[in-house]
Amino acid sequence: MQRRVPLESPAGVTEGDLGERGEGCRDGAVGEDREFRAIFELAGSGKAIADPARRRLVRVNRRFCEITGYTAEELLDREVTEITHPADRARDAAAVEAALRGETDGWNIEKRYVRKDGLIAWVVVTGNVLRDAAGAPVRTVATVHDITARKRIEEDLRASEALLRLAQRAAHAGVWELDLVAGTAWMSRECHALYGTALAARGPDIASWRRRVVPEDAPAVAAALTAAVERAEEYSAEFRIHHPALGERWIWEIGGAEYDASGAPVRVRGIALDVTERKHGEQALLAADRRKDHFLAVLSHELRNPLAPMWNALGVLERPDASEDTSRRAQAVLQRQLAHLSRLVDDLLDLTRISRGKIQLRPAPLGLTEVVRRAAEDHRPLFAEAGVALDVRLPDAPVPVSGDATRLTQIVGNLLLNAVKFTPRGGHVLLELTPGEKDALLRVRDTGVGMDGEMLARLFEPFAQAEVSLERSRGGLGLGLALVRSLAELHGGHVWAHSDGPGAGAEFLVRLPIARVEAAAPPVPTSAGAFARRRILVVDDNVDAAETLRDLLVLDGHEVAVAHDGEAAVERIGALRPEIVFCDIGLPKLDGYGVARACRDDPGTRGAYLVALTGYALPDDLRRATEAGFDEHLAKPPPLAAIEAAVRRAASRTERSSS
Repeated sequence: MQRRVPLESPAGVTEGDLGERGEGCRDGAVGEDREFRAIFELAGSGKAIADPARRRLVRVNRRFCEITGYTAEELLDREVTEITHPADRARDAAAVEAALRGETDGWNIEKRYVRKDGLIAWVVVTGNVLRDAAGAPVRTVATVHDITARKRIEEDLRASEALLRLAQRAAHAGVWELDLVAGTAWMSRECHALYGTALAARGPDIASWRRRVVPEDAPAVAAALTAAVERAEEYSAEFRIHHPALGERWIWEIGGAEYDASGAPVRVRGIALDVTERKHGEQALLAADRRKDHFLAVLSHELRNPLAPMWNALGVLERPDASEDTSRRAQAVLQRQLAHLSRLVDDLLDLTRISRGKIQLRPAPLGLTEVVRRAAEDHRPLFAEAGVALDVRLPDAPVPVSGDATRLTQIVGNLLLNAVKFTPRGGHVLLELTPGEKDALLRVRDTGVGMDGEMLARLFEPFAQAEVSLERSRGGLGLGLALVRSLAELHGGHVWAHSDGPGAGAEFLVRLPIARVEAAAPPVPTSAGAFARRRILVVDDNVDAAETLRDLLVLDGHEVAVAHDGEAAVERIGALRPEIVFCDIGLPKLDGYGVARACRDDPGTRGAYLVALTGYALPDDLRRATEAGFDEHLAKPPPLAAIEAAVRRAASRTERSSS
């Protein structure tokens, strides 16, 4: 038998055997080898030949070196596993071993090379086994394609998709598509959740898709979609849907049309967002803006209303032929209208302070029974004038609480004002205080106009009254009940209301915690005349305010001087040596703080009693006044009783220091 000796190229490729080809074939083999070398070296893909027995590379081409970053010399006689990523070695070896055993025709796997520079190269390796005549493996030949760029694109795409899914979940957004050719609609899982529809691989037809929009909004949505398709405009539409579980929801869809090569529209794609909360916020802002505008109109009306009777009353007082009764009626008109104006301004300022957290209570032990009794007596003339009966039911016990007497009186007063305002002549109002073990319950029930559920829901909001269609003659700014709620909560209590409907009257209830303390005895007032004549300086750039205050103090027997700016006040202080100074803060030339400091710096007036008069009544203003040297702070316009009380305090301090 003739021995068959395989003939291989330098690459290990079997070309035949000598027994078949003989010596005459050598020249042809050499030529084919040159062709092989050229193809091998110039191939656009990486080529690698390995010895399967030793698992080592025996030949690589230039492209393989570029992929791995090594030179041919560095790669030859090196195991392929050395440059394979550790995580891919087992899978790679298993595929090659299966081919060597003849279990597979070859292998085709994705794997990673660790380049010489440490970077990762993703490749697809397609390999085959070359065998000798006996079928034994003599070489493995692999073609290597670099897919690193593709892998990066895939990773970027996966990252983008993950971010998109995250953004959709975060924004509660869904993706949708209208196939204009097939006439069908598709929605993502998130989109189905937004609309409350059943999840399906392919949605209904476009007509059914449009029917999810409430009928009132459908024409605008259809017009926006038509413009997007026919004029290549951005599609944007806000509309309402009826969600089966959540009820009416607002949806915002944005997207755009896509066209084929001929310019025909083929689909519209976009996203959907649930903007219900935003729409509710916008609607609330619009409603608040309407309330503000209406409130400003009511405020203008309420501020102007007292002016006519005040001017008329002044005209009466200027007439020398006016009788004593007529003059007294004019004075009463002035007092009532001034009290009304003061109440309007105080309500506005109080609400502003509460909303900014600037209001400060001055709690003290007191008897709530006496507070309610005094508030009721103060308002009885108003009830008598309105022809409304006021029934007051109070316990004999004092009902001890810890609270601010002024603010608690304000709560009771505002509830009574509200009751008399909305109760017609001949009606009845009940004011009742009931003590419990831990709380006291204040009840104000009227037989007035009542209210519906919608009004009850916003009854304690600022300006709520200004929105209802009630007669302007009832007056007010709609702030009283808002203040009642805020002040009650500041005292640790709460307030609520009830009405059986329009015409059925209303009931307001305030619950306040009881304090187990002894109520403080109310102060015993003394008249200003109980003290000796004092030297007083009044400083105010409002000439009328300064001179009328001077006249009142002079009538009480005091020596009074007036200054209308800060520099003039400092001069008067040096000349008069006042014992008491009533000083405005916002003065020209030198402000009230500067006047106070000048007074304290002068040894002759260092002990004077300084009272700040100002419209700046926030806590920071009080602090600045104290730091400048003021003894106390009165918000403008101060009631006459507050002026007299300040004089008494100044006189008491003077008498204590001299005794």
